[in-house]
Amino acid sequence: MTSLVSAENLRTSFKSKRSDWGESLRVRVHRAISWLESAEKYSEDNDIALMSLMIGVHSCYLVNDFGFNQSQKMASDNWSQFIINLRGTRELKKIQSIIFSQQGLGFLKAVAPNVYLAPDTYRSGLDAGQAQIEKTSSRLESFIRRRDTEKILSSYFYSLNLLRNVIAHGSRTYDSQLNAEAVEQGKLFLFQVLPMMIQAMIENPKTDWGEIEFPVVR
Repeated sequence: MTSLVSAENLRTSFKSKRSDWGESLRVRVHRAISWLESAEKYSEDNDIALMSLMIGVHSCYLVNDFGFNQSQKMASDNWSQFIINLRGTRELKKIQSIIFSQQGLGFLKAVAPNVYLAPDTYRSGLDAGQAQIEKTSSRLESFIRRRDTEKILSSYFYSLNLLRNVIAHGSRTYDSQLNAEAVEQGKLFLFQVLPMMIQAMIENPKTDWGEIEFPVVR
């Protein structure tokens, strides 16, 4: 599995353009590329590749608005602002194409009806989880009918973070068949989207991408 744009190509572009950037953007892009490199290295391992890709996604959008270790914003606030920053870029148009591609729709089909990826399942049981899935799926279908790329992408980030949490918090056996399709489709989707997120920052350095959540401590 290779990325839509390779980490090597992104790093070459990054090195040629970073000289007049602020430290926060340089570190943000450097971190995101490094995790894309990790995902490429372990591309055949769905669990490890997905985790690397999600760390790369977080490197792109997480910000620190209230000082080190004092951020009170939710991750969804961060990725919503990142999506707003993508408006008018060539990369957002490419992401729209990805969303309606085999990878994008494959991820939707694997995750949208999956009751074991619904938070209400763990809070209130399977019936509550199924009700949440039906409501979420209906809303997502309306976004797709309207081709509302921003809201679809936000919904995908939400699902991807749930999937990441299942793995990171020890609720999934390594290389398990449970949720295996969702993990694989999430990996395939992010191998296309993460490079576009990184490239958007490289090509639009004057956009305020925010202060990195965890600064470099020397």
